[in-house]
Amino acid sequence: MGSSLSDPPVAIVLAAGRGRRFAAAGGGPFKQSRRFQGDRAVVEHVCGLYAACGLPVVCALHPELEQLAGRLSDAGHRIVTVADADAGMGHSLAAAVAASPSDTGWLIALADMPRIRPQTIRAVADALLAGAALCAPCHEGRRGHPVGFSREFGQALCALSGDEGARSVLEANADRLRRIDVDDPGVLFDINVPGDLLGLAGHPPAGRKPQM
Repeated sequence: MGSSLSDPPVAIVLAAGRGRRFAAAGGGPFKQSRRFQGDRAVVEHVCGLYAACGLPVVCALHPELEQLAGRLSDAGHRIVTVADADAGMGHSLAAAVAASPSDTGWLIALADMPRIRPQTIRAVADALLAGAALCAPCHEGRRGHPVGFSREFGQALCALSGDEGARSVLEANADRLRRIDVDDPGVLFDINVPGDLLGLAGHPPAGRKPQM
């Protein structure tokens, strides 16, 4: 990202959900805390991906994940504990953006997406730095994550609530979304059930896409 790193967008990693589908499938609560590589949890790996791309990382966490919060903080990431996390993703996103004002904008990332390639993250960040209002990677015609929001959407993001996330903001401004074509199936792959963790060595299933 070159000299633009002097004012990078902030990576917001949403990791405050309980992962009810994952738990119902026998994986236990808080899939973001499951081990992924060695002693690291999935969310630790995801935060590390964005930090390695030169972005400041703000991680929204559930209050019950105190030990994980400590490890992430020790790694240099900023933690936002979301007291009303169980009310939905919108609450977590709003709290994290409110706690991380930016002159450039935010990359909104999901904690259960560990396969996104660094070059994809940089491409989305570069698009924001080049003046895009909204931007997102697309693989084989399908929009994925992370999604970039310029600073003009700060107020709208801070006003979010419930479980819808930023979908309403994207839908209201669909004509302003810059789509970035990438050869990266990881932008569509999220961990939903325990078997997804076991299958990370292979290719993500076709057609999978998390919602925001």
